[in-house]
Amino acid sequence: AAMAAVWFVFVRFPEHKVIARLRSIISGLWKGFAVVVTMPGRGRWLIFTVLIWSCYIMSLYCAFRAFPLTAEVLVIHGPTALAVCFVLTSLAMGVPSNGGIGPWQWAIIFGLKLYSDNIPGLTEEYAGSFANLVMGMQTLLLIVLGLFTFAAISIGRKKSALRPTSR
Repeated sequence: AAMAAVWFVFVRFPEHKVIARLRSIISGLWKGFAVVVTMPGRGRWLIFTVLIWSCYIMSLYCAFRAFPLTAEVLVIHGPTALAVCFVLTSLAMGVPSNGGIGPWQWAIIFGLKLYSDNIPGLTEEYAGSFANLVMGMQTLLLIVLGLFTFAAISIGRKKSALRPTSR
């Protein structure tokens, strides 16, 4: 019924400024995704995309396994609980904030509260502590990897500048 209502509004009021803006956004997203089909190196891009998202999932999985109560969530509810928390945190990263700080933690807290009924001790405070620690460690990891990348690029440029060019 909701899809029919949306379709009706889009068909009935195509010139309304909100509908026109939504059509423009959807068209831009579609064009952006369509570029993947024609861009050179799309196979490598797709592989790296899958690897990056796999790393995000694995980091959350490792964090869940590192704490007793969140590990119990995985034992009782399986990978579904991890997937729910992952999807919620991914959506939370779309909220305008500095690096997702705030919405990401709220998403984890909400996700863990969905599965806390059978687990004594899995309180909102525990979930908040878990979320803050995981976000802090991920942020620290990004800073360290960024500094490493900066140094590696700098060293690579110096080495290439010192190499004699053959003419």
